[in-house]
Amino acid sequence: MEQKRARNLLEEAGAACSDLFCTVHRVAKDRITTLYSSHPQPEPLGSWQHLGSGIVGQAAEAAEVVCAGDVVKDPNYLIAYPGIRSELAVPISVDGEVAGIVNFESSSKDYFEGIVQDHFIGLSDELADHFFISHDHDTELLIPESSLLTPNQLPTAQIAVTEISDALLAEIAKEPLLLHKLAQEI
Repeated sequence: MEQKRARNLLEEAGAACSDLFCTVHRVAKDRITTLYSSHPQPEPLGSWQHLGSGIVGQAAEAAEVVCAGDVVKDPNYLIAYPGIRSELAVPISVDGEVAGIVNFESSSKDYFEGIVQDHFIGLSDELADHFFISHDHDTELLIPESSLLTPNQLPTAQIAVTEISDALLAEIAKEPLLLHKLAQEI
């Protein structure tokens, strides 16, 4: 999914503003990989964390929505962006297994309480429909190449990756353009 299409969906739903951010993650085996971020200074696409770590990891491991009204008081919160006060992590299930997490963060305390939470859970399902989150964890990870950092934002096709080592992910997290170089050589 192109960054612009995700941004448009968030804007249409009133979920794209200076104090509200969204990230989409794929869950595979023991790791959670970032596929998309609406933050102005996003974490590198392809970066990852261990299953169970942070609020996103907690939602993935428990296969339940996790809402932290005040992340300052939540021992599971991992600081990715300064100024965040509340977080909502929504697992995306495919055939009864968690395949992804749509995560929302706000600079307002208790932002995702009540009916607002239902709105964002519905929005997470719409976002998940646009990402190719493959359920078959043992064979391939499908990521729309257009959601990756590419030189000059050229139109691109999908890439399929059959195995990603921890060392490769660490290098890609440091320098996301390496993934583009790798795709050119395939």
